[in-house]
Amino acid sequence: MPLTLPWDETFHIGSDTGMPVDDQDYQVPFKFTVKIDKLTVSVEPPKLTQEDEKKLMEAERSTQDAK
Repeated sequence: MPLTLPWDETFHIGSDTGMPVDDQDYQVPFKFTVKIDKLTVSVEPPKLTQEDEKKLMEAERSTQDAK
């Protein structure tokens, strides 16, 4: 089952509240000091192989059978 994260999890600049980084292990080389004027997000359907599609169908069938 895929991991589900909030839609905005990817857009944290300079921090990540969902998955903390240990500051002792990771030190950024510089501060982020610029202003972002625009962010464009393109949402497209996933590109799955036939094998991936088969696995998804089998998992869905297994879920339905378990009910």
